[in-house]
Amino acid sequence: LHMHPLFAASSPDSPALICYDVTRPPSRTSVRCKFTESTHEAASSNPRSTKNGEAVPAHVLAEPATDPPTLGKLVLKSDRFPWEVIVTAGCAEVPSVNSRPVVTNNDVLHALHHTLHAHVLHSEWNTLDSDRSRQRRVSRAYQRQGREEQEGVRRVDWLMGRTRFVGIVVERSAG
Repeated sequence: LHMHPLFAASSPDSPALICYDVTRPPSRTSVRCKFTESTHEAASSNPRSTKNGEAVPAHVLAEPATDPPTLGKLVLKSDRFPWEVIVTAGCAEVPSVNSRPVVTNNDVLHALHHTLHAHVLHSEWNTLDSDRSRQRRVSRAYQRQGREEQEGVRRVDWLMGRTRFVGIVVERSAG
């Protein structure tokens, strides 16, 4: 399994082509890329362009997020979070270039945003019990957001301000 060039990162220290702040809903203004050519051209050649901030074309967002295309759903996991991001084909409610229900780039971005803006469950919060320092940092991140106390901690607060999506690394055992 290979991720679309827009998301493909070789490691967390080697980010993908996408520029996206997960605090904002995916849109033409919030989903940007680090190149000026189409994703396929940039991925197939050496992406030398250093221009950031180019809007990702709608047709690229409608392309399959994986190769081969993933039908139905894609599950994203991280050892940094106690939850999974479940990406369901069609969850972005944006027309796809495919006739079958494949997971698109848009679906990945919408599922990521939706998952990270959900409230932290008690069971998730309890995973921090052994790391009180991290629990305090997550609490401070929540307080800095300026939301009302009754709104509660959201998963995005877990990121402690590091909200730039840097891509997806496929585990060797996963594909």
